[in-house]
Amino acid sequence: MIEQMPAGEGRILVPTDLSDLSAGAIIQGARLARQLKYELHVLYVVTPQEVRDIRETLGWYADEIVVRRQDEIWYQFITAVPKYLREGLRVRIEARMGAPDEQILKAAAQGAELIVMATHGRGGISHLLLGSVAARVVREATCGVLVLNPQAIAERAMIAQETRPRAAA
Repeated sequence: MIEQMPAGEGRILVPTDLSDLSAGAIIQGARLARQLKYELHVLYVVTPQEVRDIRETLGWYADEIVVRRQDEIWYQFITAVPKYLREGLRVRIEARMGAPDEQILKAAAQGAELIVMATHGRGGISHLLLGSVAARVVREATCGVLVLNPQAIAERAMIAQETRPRAAA
């Protein structure tokens, strides 16, 4: 017999790098979370290199960068996910510091049922199909991982814009 988790007790983790591809993953994660009545956890990881770069150019400290990134994640979520999908959806927005693959795996180990992520697909022969972060997450995650094809995300976004209802003039 297969036991099912009661609706509303699960969590879907969606890592973001604030790119358009990540926005597509957030939309897919929101759709799944809404259907399953799960919480949507959107995670951004501030890397040590990003801290150094921003500190040199803007003078911000790490804590300030994390707070500002959380604001940017909210903005990405609100602008990417249609209102009908956001309504009633439990959302957790988080920014943390560290290596992206390590922090994604740590966040997933804290109760995620599924990770939904986009991949840029960049890298050498060893990462021909997935980026290095996505490849490690797929290999080491203790939950399911849904990796979205960058081309499919772009095509869906174009179709959505073409079919979106227009406001009355």
